[in-house]
Amino acid sequence: MTDMIVDTGLPVTALTEDEMMFRDAVREFAQAEVRPLVEGMEKAAQFDKSLIAKFKELGLMGIDVDMDLGGAGGTFFMAMLAVEELSAIDASASVLVDVQNTLCNTPFMDFGSEEIQKKYLPQLAGGRVGAYALSEAGSGSDAFALATRAEQDGDDWVLNGTKLWITNGAEAEIFIIFANADPSKGYKGITTFIVEKDFPGFTVGKKEDKLGIRASSTTELIMENCRVPAENVLGEVGKGHDLTRALDADHLAWLHVEGHDGAVEGCPEPGQLEPRRGAAQRGLGALLLSSRGGHVGREVAPADHPLPGPEGLEPGLG
Repeated sequence: MTDMIVDTGLPVTALTEDEMMFRDAVREFAQAEVRPLVEGMEKAAQFDKSLIAKFKELGLMGIDVDMDLGGAGGTFFMAMLAVEELSAIDASASVLVDVQNTLCNTPFMDFGSEEIQKKYLPQLAGGRVGAYALSEAGSGSDAFALATRAEQDGDDWVLNGTKLWITNGAEAEIFIIFANADPSKGYKGITTFIVEKDFPGFTVGKKEDKLGIRASSTTELIMENCRVPAENVLGEVGKGHDLTRALDADHLAWLHVEGHDGAVEGCPEPGQLEPRRGAAQRGLGALLLSSRGGHVGREVAPADHPLPGPEGLEPGLG
């Protein structure tokens, strides 16, 4: 990933021709393919797996993943456009695409070794759903009070613990799991592991029965002596707190979406949300675009106020 900021010559509120074409393609797809399934998915509290295959065909499972790794070769800003357009039709569809691109693909691109990227990014961009597992019963707002433990055993790490409220848990096959490998060091012991659904000792547990956004799965994950190969550490041992930066992108994505007219379509008095819409399109838009540098395809000044460090983060969608 490059640190160079791309100058499109446009303000952050304008779209390039490529971005407009991409936005329109996602908008048409959402109307034609997603809308007919929304009511049934919500009633059944089940995401239609045929949509995931269609997301893959449209390139929505790896929007800013490099083409040589199986992705669409777009920008992070395009991922925000996709989430925005899908949210106008169905929140559950937009959540799946959002988590896939911001919380799952981003850590692989930013922290994965060349070997890890070559192994997993083509799978994620190719339609295997990912999930990001940070939250636990005792670590919500205090995201680093993790009870999940990791102990090294020969060439493997052994994980024990339970994660709660994990978005995409029912559909996911690749999980980013946070565990503490050295509790004596506090958050500096936290390490991030790549866990596949069929790893021994790993189980997807209870699925929550929610009041809304029901087709988006929210589950618990259970690790009972779950064995993970040493090469499946994502980033560095003890540096898992760095990977929570993916939450910045996810939070900003949803602040951006809150400003989209389609997301509040059907509200009795949508004009009441105008202040939030303006904030998302202006101040938060600039913050969003600065969060990933050149990868977003926009020129913006360096942030005067950097994004919060690990101690200021919340678990969000993981």
